[in-house]
Amino acid sequence: MLITYGIITGSGYGLAYLPAVTMVGYYFDRRMYLASTVATMCGTGFGLVIFGPIIQSLVKEYSWRGAMLIHAAIALHLFVCAALLKPIDNSCTREDAAWTENPLDLSMMKNYKVVLFCINNLAWISGTYAAFVMLCRFAELTFIQDSRSAFLLSILGFAYIVGRFLAGVLANHPRCDELWVYNLATLILGVTVIIFPGVMSSGVLVVMTLVLGVSFGLVMGSISNIMADLYGLENLPTAYQMLMYTHGLGCLIGPPFAGALFQRTQSFSMPFFMAGAAIIASSALFFIIMYTTKEKKNNERYPIEKHHINLLRLLTCL
Repeated sequence: MLITYGIITGSGYGLAYLPAVTMVGYYFDRRMYLASTVATMCGTGFGLVIFGPIIQSLVKEYSWRGAMLIHAAIALHLFVCAALLKPIDNSCTREDAAWTENPLDLSMMKNYKVVLFCINNLAWISGTYAAFVMLCRFAELTFIQDSRSAFLLSILGFAYIVGRFLAGVLANHPRCDELWVYNLATLILGVTVIIFPGVMSSGVLVVMTLVLGVSFGLVMGSISNIMADLYGLENLPTAYQMLMYTHGLGCLIGPPFAGALFQRTQSFSMPFFMAGAAIIASSALFFIIMYTTKEKKNNERYPIEKHHINLLRLLTCL
């Protein structure tokens, strides 16, 4: 399972996701932000809302092996979607294509802020995805019947959409600091995860899941603006590549570690506590970045060019 569903399937989804989202920038100009939002934010959020209960019903009806076959058949429809993505007539200019061909520049790792931000993301991604994996099982063993636990994923997906929308609204507010939005949302995320084992009723569990989803959406919706503030638009492609590697590593570390803790202790208290502690530690680390960063948010520091603007709009929706 780790090799087939983990490495092979994960690599396939990664190879399909990033090119598909990037191509939106070539098909749309004036409405690119709206198109990217529909393709990514709504796709991810509504995917959680819809497929959580569906997959659980398939497992109950056909066992996990049968559900995997049906899941694979649904995923094969990516071939049909890929066939519809045809090259456009007006190819991009050399300047517009520059950021799409930007190789991974490891020299950026000499910047301590890049290293700290990667560690920050590694910590909160590990803790967050560990909590996501444990959520339904925790509900099944406490307050909610097996047939209803997957609806928590639907609640999580809906809250995630709300959080991403709020992140966009707050980013456009003149008095709002994206650094504080990102870090406070991360802190709330960590505290929420730590509190989960102490939940005493299904109603409180639903509320906690809503808070978890909204805070996760706020964090994900703020990342691109954070990277633009910290590294400049000209370094954004390389910074985002590093971030994606870090997120993948966090997904690889967090859930197995939480599962090992649960098997060892036969309790959700320690896995949730360690996951929440990792997220809170990432928030504390980001405070260091905040207070060592000189706030110079002006066009002289980050010269804005057309392909920089398109890239920032696109990454905001990832």
